[in-house]
Amino acid sequence: MGADRLGSIPSSPTKENLKNAPINSVLSALGAETGLNIVTGPGIKGKVTVSLKDVSPFEALKAVIKASGYDFSYDNNIVKVSAPEYKDRISQEQGIITKTFALNYISPDD
Repeated sequence: MGADRLGSIPSSPTKENLKNAPINSVLSALGAETGLNIVTGPGIKGKVTVSLKDVSPFEALKAVIKASGYDFSYDNNIVKVSAPEYKDRISQEQGIITKTFALNYISPDD
C-alpha cells in the first residue's frame, strides 16, 4: 500500500449503517468520503450490510472489501478492488508474478 498518500486520507470517525446495499454503491460512497478513487474489477457484485461506528473512512473501506471476500491494492490515490480469481491477472499486468513451488526431498539445513 502506498504510504506516501495514506497520511492525507481523512481519519475523522465515520458512522455507516446500511442494509443489503449494493457493494459498488457502498464502495463509491466510502471512496467519496475518503477522497480516494475507487476502481472495481470484474466480479465485484452483490449486497453488503454495514454497521460501523467510530472508525476511519479508510478502515471502513478496508473492512467492507475484506468482509465481502475481495482483495484490494492502493497506489497513487487509487484503490483497486478485485475478486480473488482476478488478482493474479492484475498482478501480471503490473509486472508482478508470484509463483509457489513445492520442494521435495530437501532438508531445512540445505
